[in-house]
Amino acid sequence: MTNLWASPRLIYCALERGEHDSLLAELDSDPEGFMNVSSELPSPQGKKDVADWYEHLEKQMLACAVCLPPPPVTNGAGSAPKPIPIGCISLKGLAPRMLQHRMSDLTIRILRQYRGQGYGPEAMEWALNWGFDFAGLHRIQLMVYAYNADAARLYEKMGFVREGAKRECVFVKGRFWDVLQYSMLEHEWRARQKK
Repeated sequence: MTNLWASPRLIYCALERGEHDSLLAELDSDPEGFMNVSSELPSPQGKKDVADWYEHLEKQMLACAVCLPPPPVTNGAGSAPKPIPIGCISLKGLAPRMLQHRMSDLTIRILRQYRGQGYGPEAMEWALNWGFDFAGLHRIQLMVYAYNADAARLYEKMGFVREGAKRECVFVKGRFWDVLQYSMLEHEWRARQKK
């Protein structure tokens, strides 16, 4: 079996308090990235926000740091280099009385300097594989704000089906925007894997 915690260019690590504080703080300090995943009123994020985020992530079915592999060691001196965290990905945990639905919400965040290099789609494909093949999910869904048109196009290209919109649901940048709902079903994902 290949490494379950890796994809072609990335590795996936547990999100550890202390070790990944700077990753979460940097993700939250990027206003554009923050507003692409949160409907909260944007404000500078601090240590308490990072602690709250850890609490949220600890309740998820899957929550990983998305990392580049460590650089190769060129000499035998010093400790082994660590993976380079570039983002995080999660699948929402199910409430005990909701398990029968076998569905989860997918969330991904990639640091600004690593966007546009294909890391997001690669990590999402890895999470879809984990969700359908290991967690036994039937449906994986996500939402995107209508002002994030690049993400909507990406999700459609990956095979997510747009199911609808919550009309004028969030107020951002001086106006109301729709929240678009997407999903992928297990049989749709399996059909894509055969291509």
